[in-house]
Amino acid sequence: TRWRLHGRLASARGDQSRAIAMHGRALKQAEAAHESRAIGLAHYELGQCYRKVGDIAIVREHIAKAASALHAAGDRRHLALVHSLSGISFAQVGRYEEAMTALRHAERMASLVHANDVLATVCGNQASVMVLEHRYEQALALAERSVALHEAHGSGHGLAVALGTLGQICVRLGDLARAEDALHR
Repeated sequence: TRWRLHGRLASARGDQSRAIAMHGRALKQAEAAHESRAIGLAHYELGQCYRKVGDIAIVREHIAKAASALHAAGDRRHLALVHSLSGISFAQVGRYEEAMTALRHAERMASLVHANDVLATVCGNQASVMVLEHRYEQALALAERSVALHEAHGSGHGLAVALGTLGQICVRLGDLARAEDALHR
């Protein structure tokens, strides 16, 4: 856990190579301890880092390993996050149908375990995919749901991201007053 936290800090600071090294150490420790959940979380974090670096092939490898380990551990909450990351990686390469399939799976899984913070993130990711497909009305509904879930959960960063997405969608729909309100919030 400590190595993963160090890795997350390095990633947040933009130092992906250091973050990858820290998550690699976390993975080695988790494998030595035969802890499926910790192995899955380390692979998930590595997938996040490689997504930021732009290496989708390595992201896919870590997603598959994370999903397997988290499934074995019975950790549906983090498994939902893995499916969400999978959806993002599909969207980055223009595979929008597969992206939405992965995100719908993440949505179902997050709903099953009442992980509304994860659900809020998934809805925001779904909205972003809808924007990429120029399906703005559907994107608007998903962004509004994401905002409502983040507000109920009290997530400052997540709410800011959701409001930014909502603002972008409102601009594309021509509702500039609402866009301005969302972006000021």
